[in-house]
Formats: sequence, C-alpha cells, structure tokens
Amino acid sequence: MTWAPVPYDLRPMGGPEKWDEYREVYADKVEDLLAEYMTNLKRAKISRYAQSPLDIYRRNPSAIDGDWNGGEVNAMQFWHNRPFPGCGAPRTPVGQLYLCNSIHPWCGAWLGSASIAAEAVAEDLGVRNQEWWCHKGMDSYPRMCAKYGFQWHPTVD
Repeated sequence: MTWAPVPYDLRPMGGPEKWDEYREVYADKVEDLLAEYMTNLKRAKISRYAQSPLDIYRRNPSAIDGDWNGGEVNAMQFWHNRPFPGCGAPRTPVGQLYLCNSIHPWCGAWLGSASIAAEAVAEDLGVRNQEWWCHKGMDSYPRMCAKYGFQWHPTVD
C-alpha cells in the first residue's frame, strides 16, 4: 500500500471532477516511481486499486476535500495535542481508557501506536518489565519534541 498526498481541487485542470479521468494516470506515475526502487514491483503486483480524494469524499462526506482526517489538520489538533490539547495519548483522563490510532502523537504508524498503547497498559498493570519485552517504541519522542521547542505531556494530570 502507498499513499500520496494530492490536492482535492484540480482547479487548473477543471476542478475535483477531473480526478475521475486523472486517477489512473496519476496512479501509473506513482507506480512507475516506486518501480524505480522496487524493480520487481510490476511483475509481483497482484492487483491495484487507486482512489482519489474525490472518491474518498464521495464515500464519506465527512472526509472534507477527501482528507482522511475528516477536516483541517493543524497544530492544535495533531501530534501531542491529539485528541485534544492536554491529553497526550495513549493514556486519557478516563481511567483504563487508552488511545491507539494513526493520528495521535506518532502519526501514520498504526503498529507503532499500538505498541505504545500496549506499553502504557502493561506499565499500568505492572507487567511491563518482562524479560522478552526490552524495547520501548517512542523513547526518543520527548527529546525530539524538546529539540523543536515543544514539551510533550503523555498524560493528563
């Protein structure tokens, strides 16, 4: 699977409806670019399904302009402010409720978010220090935030 951010409104080409004729043309370009790095991509591919921002919007009008985030993404709604400022997932103010999704602090990595939420649950249950569980997925995140002038708060006090 690959995802390429593209504009919803192809105004110079005729508006969002132009995606109906340009969808496969653009998908070909993306596939050709990927094939430069994965030389067996076209031979190994079983099938391809391309969708445009217009397709996404048609299926779900809440996905404004075909944006899977369901609207504007700005600093007050993303990263450490997800799902709202002061609630830096995975722990929430609701006891024993943890967040694990692709857009809370760790961006588009579902597995990374799942690992971090599982670590929080295990820590809270007192079973985190197992011999086989030696890696902590986002140890570097607070340092990265500090580097860019942000202070990360992983829980709501």
